[in-house]
Amino acid sequence: MSVVDIQLYPLTDAQQRIWNTEMLYPNTALCYLSGIIKIKGPINIGLLEKSINMVIQQNDALRIKLTQDGNEIKQFVEEYTYRKLEFIDFNDPKSPCRSYNQLKEYNITTMELLDSELYKFVMFRINDEEYGYTAKIHHIISDGVSMEKLFKQIHDNYVQLVQGQLEQNQRTVSYIEHIYAEQEYKNSERYEMDRSYWLSTFQTLPETIEIKPYNPLITSTSGNRKSLLLEGDVYQKIKEFCKKSKISLFTFFQSILYIYLYKTTNNQDIVIGTNYSNRITKKEKDTIGMFTSTVASRMFVDPEEKITSFLQRLFIQISKNMRHQKYPYNELIREIREKHKIQNLHRLFGIAMEYRPFNSLKLNGMEVEFEDQFCGDEANDLTIHIVERLDDAYLIIHFDYRTCNGIIFSYMDSLLGGSRL
Repeated sequence: MSVVDIQLYPLTDAQQRIWNTEMLYPNTALCYLSGIIKIKGPINIGLLEKSINMVIQQNDALRIKLTQDGNEIKQFVEEYTYRKLEFIDFNDPKSPCRSYNQLKEYNITTMELLDSELYKFVMFRINDEEYGYTAKIHHIISDGVSMEKLFKQIHDNYVQLVQGQLEQNQRTVSYIEHIYAEQEYKNSERYEMDRSYWLSTFQTLPETIEIKPYNPLITSTSGNRKSLLLEGDVYQKIKEFCKKSKISLFTFFQSILYIYLYKTTNNQDIVIGTNYSNRITKKEKDTIGMFTSTVASRMFVDPEEKITSFLQRLFIQISKNMRHQKYPYNELIREIREKHKIQNLHRLFGIAMEYRPFNSLKLNGMEVEFEDQFCGDEANDLTIHIVERLDDAYLIIHFDYRTCNGIIFSYMDSLLGGSRL
């Protein structure tokens, strides 16, 4: 298909950030979002395939393809056609996967970026009473919020198909609307307010905090994951403390990280990265696509300050950052490079933390297990993912880190203290 025959759209800033990551770290799985769903019960594979297809049809972001247009990368939405999905039977000797671990490796194989589908669904059968499917989607067309919405839509479609109640012409909000909305935002007073806020925040720069000095652009992104489960009495006490202190769960954990970094580096001016959903309107919240904003959260840690005061100050700072989250992180880096004449500035932080609430998935009364698969690569020195399973009342914290950074590895051991999964 020639580019003259289709409507081309520019990448959003969030998408451009992902594309830049692909260019900096080619042939890695850094930009893949992978989830594995296991279903305890018999599944109608034909209806599952149909329900997945209906989600592809309903959400145009999933049908986005990238193409080269002169010196630019642009995107277009491919017309929907029914996809015959791959099915793997673990009991078939000719199957490319005979075990769950093999399926995980299969799920992070590289995909073509240009003029190609940026997702892959695979259905699988473990035995007569255990089925499932995997979703591997490129980050340039999806984010964590979208993945959860996608799984929910698949399951809702499946249940309605089983019951014969699904409306065939369902449509969701188009991601293209977000592209136009972002262009309007860049010409708005709001954009200038956000820009002013972040340039003021980094009017001066903190001392460089490197856990271990190295060039992040030429060092291996090979990573590892360690996980910590917080449940029962510990989980409830954390929730009660946050409620009593009138702070969010995210504030609680980010305060721990700030204090920990102060104590281990003796640096009081600390920048931690985080990702926000960047969905302000109801339309944006209902849309599948890549929206995520990256924010560099700067705090000064005063060892003489009371912990209650620090928590409240951090809570206020996080609230301010969220109000200005739409301003593109890549634009901020460019502005700081020019203002401070630091052309080799690649990032404002090496450690990041993010929080995501997650509701249990359900499918026609059958037990469903979800695994947010680690891709095996990490761009930051350390990224801490806090996932709160709201229905099941527990927290699981994933620590993803670059294995080349030996000091981070020793920090991980001391931080987890042996209480890891």
